[in-house]
Amino acid sequence: MEVNVQMAITNGQLIGRINHLESQLGEVQSSIKSLQESRNHHAVRLVTQNAKLSTQKQEATSEVENLRVDMLAMEQRMVALLNEKFGEVNSGFAELNSTNALVLKILKVSYTYVQYCNAY
Repeated sequence: MEVNVQMAITNGQLIGRINHLESQLGEVQSSIKSLQESRNHHAVRLVTQNAKLSTQKQEATSEVENLRVDMLAMEQRMVALLNEKFGEVNSGFAELNSTNALVLKILKVSYTYVQYCNAY
């Protein structure tokens, strides 16, 4: 009978220990489930953030490309305007050269006339 009592006590202790371990197992499983939910939440947040950043990068790249095209067009317009102005300046120099040549001829004729007048 004493062995039966000892076995009953041991069985009771084992049952108590099993119940305690099952309780701890439930807590661990609950923690695992909570961690999985948290991980999933963060994964969704990261995917969403990554998508937003990717969109922003595409928009920025597109904007930079548009600015580059605008700057190139502006540069071409500036070159065209400079060429036009240089053409006007060159035309002005051509007119000035023509006027100078005419003045030189007038001076030569005047000099010749003064020499002729001085000779007589």
